[in-house]
Amino acid sequence: MIQQSVLSDETPVLPAVNTGAGARDANGRWRKGYSGMLGLRRGNTPDYKRCRELCRQHSEQSALGMIDLAANSLDDRVRFMANQWVYEQAWGKPREYDPAEDAPPKLDLLRLSPEQREELRRLIELARISRAETAQPAAQAPLSTDSS
Repeated sequence: MIQQSVLSDETPVLPAVNTGAGARDANGRWRKGYSGMLGLRRGNTPDYKRCRELCRQHSEQSALGMIDLAANSLDDRVRFMANQWVYEQAWGKPREYDPAEDAPPKLDLLRLSPEQREELRRLIELARISRAETAQPAAQAPLSTDSS
């Protein structure tokens, strides 16, 4: 709990703050081993810990309320937002789509030896011939005509 400083006429003023004056050098820079945070990092304040604990105590009620909104709200926007929240809590947020992940790996032909390049040419030619042979019979198949 933070104690407030009080003037002589009992008027409360802002809480006293540790300025860390001894932690700075003559030029006003922080000396080695000292931080400008002064112990108020996230999670270290009593208010943050209390807020987190309260949220944990009421999380089941909040989740049930969101599920109810997702199912029964008359406003489409509210149903959408509630459903989105429920899905994110259940399955996590979806990853951002990166088209570079779907791109085929780049093949640097200059790194191949002349023998490897020749082998690659031969394999590509075999694949072309094989593809042409499998496509050709289907294209030449006679059409059945019904004479009735």
